[in-house]
Amino acid sequence: MPFAMAQALTHTAQDAQTDTAKAMTGAMALKTSYLTRKGQLSITKARKSDGLHRMAATVGHKNWSMAEQMGEKTTIRRPNTSKYLYKPIGVKKTKTGKIPRALHPSRVFKKKNVFLSKTGNSEGIYQHYGPKRSKRRLLYIRIKSQTIRPAMSFNDGVKKTASRRLNKNFGRSMSRALRTAKH
Repeated sequence: MPFAMAQALTHTAQDAQTDTAKAMTGAMALKTSYLTRKGQLSITKARKSDGLHRMAATVGHKNWSMAEQMGEKTTIRRPNTSKYLYKPIGVKKTKTGKIPRALHPSRVFKKKNVFLSKTGNSEGIYQHYGPKRSKRRLLYIRIKSQTIRPAMSFNDGVKKTASRRLNKNFGRSMSRALRTAKH
């Protein structure tokens, strides 16, 4: 019995992993499919040695920023080492959506045509460009904290998958356990 239950829980977690990856592509604007791969959505397998009452299989996301977007509540992100967060606005990105190291806020300040300016109630990092550097482009907005609202409910999706698939997976696992059991 513990063998069948551990297998059923693990297979249900794998089904939830697949369903979560599909839901992420529909609910979030992802630049690449990297965040939905099985390597990024982690599973902890259930073990029969834990016993029936403590046995569990878990599904989670390895990337902390994605975990915040799939959470149940709004979180506020503050920087750990500096006073401000720099939110990219007009900085040029690569084809894969990444910001090159040369254009990170700490390095971009070293350039001659980049400056910090306050307009209204927000501060930003601007860059002069164009003929005689007459135009300016906003690269980053400087903020003290960032509010992250969840884009999807991770727990609701996993609960739906578990309620839909656990009985089927348990039936399959139990029949396999009976077939392979030593008499």
